[in-house]
Amino acid sequence: YNAALNIAFHLEKNHPQQLLQTKYRLEQMAHLLNQEQQQHPNEPDLYYRFAEVLEKLEYFNSGLLYYQKTLELQPNRADVYYHVGNILRKQFQFESALQCYQESLRLDPQFIETYDGLGDLYQETLEFDKAIETYQQILPTQPQNIQLHQKLAQAFAHQKQWELALKHILEAIHFKKIPVFP
Repeated sequence: YNAALNIAFHLEKNHPQQLLQTKYRLEQMAHLLNQEQQQHPNEPDLYYRFAEVLEKLEYFNSGLLYYQKTLELQPNRADVYYHVGNILRKQFQFESALQCYQESLRLDPQFIETYDGLGDLYQETLEFDKAIETYQQILPTQPQNIQLHQKLAQAFAHQKQWELALKHILEAIHFKKIPVFP
């Protein structure tokens, strides 16, 4: 049981192109976590970790079921609502995703990842003012976050606010420390 939790706690954050390289490892972890979950049916962290693996494998409906089971055992988990919001957003269920992100922030207004997911939701629904406002709420806590600057640049560009878009592109380049013309 502890071995399964330890493996799950050490999941790397993968970029989409790297996900294919680790899919076999994730499937092995999913199998192990499923076995452990059957032996420990009232352990919410085990359901949560299994749902995370399923989400990474893009088995979204199965992941949602295990996140729901986590919430049945621990209903006040902002991290679970954040992940459910992400899955629903990827399934284009924007209104339901918005409700999950709002619940996550209600439970824990300091859960930074939720602001990122919410900003992405606003970008995808073409609500760029709200996306910018949401991203800017977390910028002071993550001023060197390259992806955050890229997202802000994109939102400002959609609004034709070129100076602000350029500012955030340059910030991203500065923090990434790559040449402008690689």
